Amino acid sequence: MNTDPLLLQRLHSSRLIAFDNDGTLYPAGLDVARSVIEAHRDYVQQHGLQIPTPDISIIHQHMGAEPIDFYGSMLPGQPEDVRKDFERFCLEYEQVAVARMPHLYEYAEDLLTALHAAGRTIVLISNGTPTYVDAVWEHARYERWMAERYPYGPPEYDSKGSRLARAAAQFGVDPATAVMVGDRASDRDAARYCGAAFIGCAYGYGEAHEIEGADAVAHDLYELARLLLPA
Repeated sequence: MNTDPLLLQRLHSSRLIAFDNDGTLYPAGLDVARSVIEAHRDYVQQHGLQIPTPDISIIHQHMGAEPIDFYGSMLPGQPEDVRKDFERFCLEYEQVAVARMPHLYEYAEDLLTALHAAGRTIVLISNGTPTYVDAVWEHARYERWMAERYPYGPPEYDSKGSRLARAAAQFGVDPATAVMVGDRASDRDAARYCGAAFIGCAYGYGEAHEIEGADAVAHDLYELARLLLPA
């Protein structure tokens, strides 16, 4: 890793670090997605809908999207009330899956512990629904390190950028001293919206083009630690 010294100084002195969840800290997103496929199969059968159940590759493409796009992509041509009903239907399946798979990526707990010990404010900003994010928060025990979580949900239904700005305001941090860490274009866009730095996670679920223009790229959690913590 050959990172500009001025950028490293900025990253090492950041006061607020916002993490995406799936594909950034939590590796079980695809396993949870399989539970959504199971839920879809049951839902369309129970409601008599002639809609084929997507395979995991289609779900993978939409992971990290806002729920209206994630769940909506599986119910083409259906009205919004059906999409919302399907989203609610999926929640129990997702919660059971998360309970079975509470573990973070290897070394993620060590990194979060070190960041917390260094006095950094750590938050979670995810496009998952409040119920899904709450389930991961509980089972992964994020409260050990993180100060707050910002899922996609009511009443604001706002973008990741808006939620990052809200987190900075809540903790009295200049967004320019914040870092957004994630594997999707929505994470990159959130950082740009606020003027924060962006570390793209090449090991995650996103496509390579989604983290183009990142201030720095981490290919694993160890490289991410070197970007966020001084030696």
